[in-house]
Amino acid sequence: MLNLELFEASWCRALFLEFCSWERLPRQAGNMTTRIDSYARFLVILERNTLSVRDIDQQHLFNLFGAEKLRRSFHVVNFLVEKLGIEWDNEEKEQAIENKRINDILQCYEKQPWHREVVDYAKELSERVTYKETPIKPLTVRNYLRAAIELLMSAKVSSIQELPEEAIVSHAKKKPGHCASLAVFRTFAKDKYAVNLVLPEKKNKGISNKQHVKKIKAVMEKLVSTPNEREAKALMPAAISMLYQLPLKKVLMLRCAHVVQSSRKVFITVDDERYELLGPLPHLMKVDQLGIDPEAFIFAGRSRMQPMSTGTVRYHVKKLEAQIGM
Repeated sequence: MLNLELFEASWCRALFLEFCSWERLPRQAGNMTTRIDSYARFLVILERNTLSVRDIDQQHLFNLFGAEKLRRSFHVVNFLVEKLGIEWDNEEKEQAIENKRINDILQCYEKQPWHREVVDYAKELSERVTYKETPIKPLTVRNYLRAAIELLMSAKVSSIQELPEEAIVSHAKKKPGHCASLAVFRTFAKDKYAVNLVLPEKKNKGISNKQHVKKIKAVMEKLVSTPNEREAKALMPAAISMLYQLPLKKVLMLRCAHVVQSSRKVFITVDDERYELLGPLPHLMKVDQLGIDPEAFIFAGRSRMQPMSTGTVRYHVKKLEAQIGM
């Protein structure tokens, strides 16, 4: 009631009161009064920068708060999406985040003599539809851009034209993970500045089939035995990804509509391909508990509008790998 005095617009005052009585809002926390203060401050910022409730959409929220603030305020964001019927496009949100990160990177190096050159490189990457028939997303653009910048920094040159032929080979000794990203930059340097850069020879360090089987077995055993629900929730998509050789990102994007139960069998659909869940996976999927919303994510993050992050899944997998000595 004290926080109500913060609001000037009647529409936001009513929204705050309704949020405080929202059935999905957890109330067991000991610091609930502090949390209510935080929720109120969030809505005050929204009120001060919004003419009416009709102006609230995904892009407006992102422009006001940014990705991190929206992530930390997931309860009030979930409420706004449900209450106002906001269309939440997770892919659009990720693109907006990555585009902001790209701009932040470029601003950090604006005093470097090669700044204009990397701006041109970023622009060319953003305008490309595909590279070797693979779509270039903003996240990929950021990775390519950062690799190119770190190459220029390590080479200590003032222009791409000054890069020595062996620059990528020398840089790869320190940052071997940049090789794939720098292959695109090599083409850019050659086409735009007539600079020929040599790529290091590829070395096959792929995981052996025996190691892969051991890893899948370890994940499955941990998935069945762990009493930790958060750990199990993270290991489930990891198991599906490894067992069916599916990209983890696509597994995490699965929605309830992509799961079908038939004759005691459970199937998932990824890219129009159907896969039957085997072993303990059908039981662990808990089809009867997936909910009635076909658009809900199966592996939802704390914010129900977006899936669990790949970082969360990989954290639990790496933790397991350390335990079994992989």
